[in-house]
Amino acid sequence: MLSTAAGVLARNPSAEALASGGTTYATSTTPDTARNVLDLNVIWRGRNPAIPAPWETTERTTKSIAAGVDKLLSQARGQNADARSAQAALTVAEEDVLWRGRRSKGWLVNRNSALEARQELRGLLEGATQEIGLDLSRHNNATVRWLRERGAASDLKLDWSGAPKVAVDIDRSTEDPQLQRYLQIREWGSELTAVNTIAKSMAGGRVFATLDINRAVTGRALMSRPNLNALKKSRGELLIAEPGNVLISTDMKNAELRVLAALLPLYARPHGDSDYLASAEAFAQAVMETDPYVHIADHAGSDVDRKVAKMAFLARTYGQGAPALGGQIGSARASRIGQAIRTLYPVLPKFFDRVMARARSGAPLTTLWGRRLPAPDDGKYYKAVNYVVQGSARDAFGVAMRNTSQALGSESLWLPAHDEIIVEVPAASGADALGAMHLAFDIDLGRGVRVLGEPELLGRSWSKQ
Repeated sequence: MLSTAAGVLARNPSAEALASGGTTYATSTTPDTARNVLDLNVIWRGRNPAIPAPWETTERTTKSIAAGVDKLLSQARGQNADARSAQAALTVAEEDVLWRGRRSKGWLVNRNSALEARQELRGLLEGATQEIGLDLSRHNNATVRWLRERGAASDLKLDWSGAPKVAVDIDRSTEDPQLQRYLQIREWGSELTAVNTIAKSMAGGRVFATLDINRAVTGRALMSRPNLNALKKSRGELLIAEPGNVLISTDMKNAELRVLAALLPLYARPHGDSDYLASAEAFAQAVMETDPYVHIADHAGSDVDRKVAKMAFLARTYGQGAPALGGQIGSARASRIGQAIRTLYPVLPKFFDRVMARARSGAPLTTLWGRRLPAPDDGKYYKAVNYVVQGSARDAFGVAMRNTSQALGSESLWLPAHDEIIVEVPAASGADALGAMHLAFDIDLGRGVRVLGEPELLGRSWSKQ
């Protein structure tokens, strides 16, 4: 199903709408209705009487969906929750339902490629283990000790499922050959885990994974059993479209920078904050017309390229301290990048401080769309910036997801991968679908800031050409 351009609807916020507590929605329920009817079950049934609410489904992933929905309901019905946060929480629950068909259908696997990849990865890991004398793909204390001996900050933690996982801070642009080797081995291990799970769980040539659209603390999606996203970089050919169909990938362009630019004015003080607002406007203009990462790299010195500047910018944005960042890229480089950010974009440190102050005061944190976010735990208020920016980027992604479903039909949704959506469409409709995805990812955030996407025709397998 392909819609016209006019049929691609977006739920777009604006600074004015956000400040007043209102917004527009690509659904039949109006903000006024939501303000008057706070019970989410009533809102759901009034909007979609023919579709069971996600907390009423009985499909294979009921338990994981229910956990996510419980979190949404808790956020929406929390103390002092308003109609807007309730509406935003319900919207995310609706987005999870869009993937019901794909969960049931599963993902078609190229059997021969899977077997070949399994054999190749086992050989690579066995060779590395013989060379080093230790299997660095394993998440255990021996791996942690090996990393610490080479100066990498590392620890053994538990992942979301309770399984041990090595947590380590290593700059992927590191020039240390041993740490480079570790990163490669870890990637092989992650790929082999996914390939093994696929090989063991295939049924009828398909794999059925658990997909939670609202799982991470910011609302980001999570895949497990197996994590198909682990195949993205070099094993995408294992997953294929149906015969006669093609895959199209669309990735949001610089999503974090753009939602950050849209968030800045919302933290301006009511009076006497003209310098802050002017700096916010300048940052938004830089984001939309240039590449701030390039400006930061140019300002920070010849040993800083765009990749390092982006990594450092996002690390500082999401709360990584200067000592930890210095341990990854060198304290001198980290210091110069920090100074470049403060010089070029002085509004950003002020914004970070204001978001943390809001969290510290106990005031609720919300995304651009009004979705309630959890408060940082253990007094780690630096996480608040991460929650607000990543949460807002996730909600922008949700808008693109809903637009895509309206334009191409929910049956086209194939796989979400962070800020990327892959759809499956008939090969004959590929050109039209590319145009539809351009429109689906064009999201107006207000004040001249837009999120845009870059569609790419992949062919039948999930591999970049």
